Amino acid sequence: MPRPSLFTVDWNWVASNAYLTRSVIDWAVLLMLLFVTSVMGLGQFGYRQQFRLSDPTIQHPYSEHERVPDALLAVVSMLFPFVGVLLLSIAHTRPWARMNSAALGLLLTLSLTGALTNLLKSWAGRPRPDLLDRCKPDTLPSTDPHVYHSQLVDDSICTVPRHAFMLDDGFRSFPSGHASSSFAGLVYLALCIRAALISVVHRVTNSYAYTAAPTDAPGEDNDETSRRLPPPNDPITPVAFSVVLPLVPVMVASYVAVSRVMDYRHHPTDVLAGAALGTAIAFVVYRATHKH
Repeated sequence: MPRPSLFTVDWNWVASNAYLTRSVIDWAVLLMLLFVTSVMGLGQFGYRQQFRLSDPTIQHPYSEHERVPDALLAVVSMLFPFVGVLLLSIAHTRPWARMNSAALGLLLTLSLTGALTNLLKSWAGRPRPDLLDRCKPDTLPSTDPHVYHSQLVDDSICTVPRHAFMLDDGFRSFPSGHASSSFAGLVYLALCIRAALISVVHRVTNSYAYTAAPTDAPGEDNDETSRRLPPPNDPITPVAFSVVLPLVPVMVASYVAVSRVMDYRHHPTDVLAGAALGTAIAFVVYRATHKH
């Protein structure tokens, strides 16, 4: 009889523990994706578009203090939604399984959004609104004013070293990372809020609501349980639950996105693209991880 190998897979156990197996695979893939996202672009410089020194859209001053710095962004788009989805999972009938799905989905949403955002930034190489203040050009491409207004230049005209972080970051305007991250995390949280509130409404509906009015007819049993009627298949959820409350995190994400325009870090189209990217990924991942 052959001796069992140390690496023999017990497929019967795997089949009988399908949920646990799938969760382990999902988390392993997520950790790999998080690692790839964290090291993406290190030591590399992406494409850099040419620009005009006369372009007014890149002549804004460099803001030393941001309205939403990176540390606050991490709290708003990652920490707060993570704690929120875990607490909201208690409202469901299978809280531990829901916590696993919610945490996995949120981290997958953020990692996918971060990876795609970094790729697009490197590929697009669009100048930020404050590029000239970062670049600090010392010479004009031509003394002729007509040529000056039409001639395209590249980063070789900058006095700041080409490999300096400030200059490299000046060509990473599209799309907005703040907008994509905040909308990814907070739209995902909004979907979890809506699902949790609807779950509570359904549970209350099944337990207490839709009871028949008491009757005084002779022979009728007026016991509370006998007067209950079966609830409808899809009870109406108040608008405040399905729309207004989930809109709160979306409004926070909107402020984070708009603050990038106010700080002259991004053009309006960068912010719109980032918001669309984060929202789309949040919806897709949520639907994939929450089957209901």
